[in-house]
Amino acid sequence: MIPGSVYGKGKATLSLEVGLSQLAEALNTDAGIHAIMDLQIQGKQRTERDTAVVKNIQRDPITRKIQHVDFQRVELSDVVITPVIIDILGEPAGVKEGGILEQVLTEIDIKSRADHIPPKLEVDISKLAIGDILHASDIPLPEGVELAIKPDSVIAVVRPPHIHAEPVEEEIRGEEEAVPEESAVPPAAEIE
Repeated sequence: MIPGSVYGKGKATLSLEVGLSQLAEALNTDAGIHAIMDLQIQGKQRTERDTAVVKNIQRDPITRKIQHVDFQRVELSDVVITPVIIDILGEPAGVKEGGILEQVLTEIDIKSRADHIPPKLEVDISKLAIGDILHASDIPLPEGVELAIKPDSVIAVVRPPHIHAEPVEEEIRGEEEAVPEESAVPPAAEIE
C-alpha cells in the first residue's frame, strides 16, 4: 500500500492508501499519468466517490519506488494545467551534417480540459539544421489544448559540432625562435 492524499473542489483533504498494483493498472492505459480516475474512498464511517487525476507522484531518488501519490479532484469539464511529455521524432538534418542535438525540455505544461489531456505531444524535428531552435510554439497542439509556458521556451537545438583546433606552429617553438632576426642583439665583438 502507498500513502496518498486527495484534495480540491472545496472538499476536505483526505489521507488515503492506494494499492500499488491498482495504481499501476490505472496508469497503464493510453492516457498514462493523465488518466482520469474514479476513486472509491472507503472510510470507517462512510464511502466516498471522487473523480480525480494524479497531481504528483513522489519516488525514492535511488530505487525509483513510489513513496506517495497526490490526487486532485476534477470534473471532466474542468480546465487543468499539467505537464505532458514531448516525444521528438526523426533525426535532424543538422545531426546528419555533424551537429549535436540537445533536448532542453522533455516535457511542457499545457492547459486543457481534464478529459482532453493528450498522453504526449509528438513533434517532427527532421528538418532542423545546424543552429536551428525548436520553440514551444513550434509544437503542434491538439484542438482544445494550449501552452501553459512561454511560447519562446526552447525545447531543442541543433548545435554546431565541437572543433578542436590544432596548435599553431609559433605556439610550439621556443622563445628564441619566435624573435625575428632583425631585432636580435648583435654579438659583443661587433659593438663599437
